[in-house]
Amino acid sequence: HTIRTAPGQMATLILPDGSTAILNAQSRLTYFPLWWRFSPKVSLTGEAFFEGHHSKRFSVKSDRGTVVVLGTSFDIYARHDNYRVVCFTGKVSVTSRTRNQIILTPGEKAVVSPHGEITFFREINTRDYNAWTNHQFVFTAVPLASVLKELARRYNVEIDLKKPVQANYTGNFSAEISVEQALDIVCKPFGLTFVKTDLRHFVIQ
Repeated sequence: HTIRTAPGQMATLILPDGSTAILNAQSRLTYFPLWWRFSPKVSLTGEAFFEGHHSKRFSVKSDRGTVVVLGTSFDIYARHDNYRVVCFTGKVSVTSRTRNQIILTPGEKAVVSPHGEITFFREINTRDYNAWTNHQFVFTAVPLASVLKELARRYNVEIDLKKPVQANYTGNFSAEISVEQALDIVCKPFGLTFVKTDLRHFVIQ
């Protein structure tokens, strides 16, 4: 059973154990209902927030690692350029492809590199990491290029940054405003402007 979200789309689903998964835009989640009783696991590409009472040894597999759930709520971001896990309640075990492992408790984050190294962060503001489930953008010292990728994914548009900008963006705003308003908020601190070249294409210069 596979659930996919397109750019600009979110989805909420109930897993066989009654727990909930919220999928962010351009994400894919796969599981096998008939095998759930014996093997309660899902595969994820993209981003999802999981909460509820999960089956014993419930796991989420992605390209860079596997999360085994020892608690109730957590967020996984698993895209080609980034893999991170944030624990909200309970505990989760994160294992990289190279078998490095760490156990997270509430308020802790793990980032897994392409080579399998795990970087650990504690006392983070967890609300920054599931704000998207409430239609909010929250960025804290995020590279501008990554911010623009998230906007493109959420609004289902193409955004071209004509010249590389080595700067980080910090800010928060509603994801329910127009893409033009969002781009204006993000571009202004860097003295950048944008042009809409067609219905779904923007150029930043």
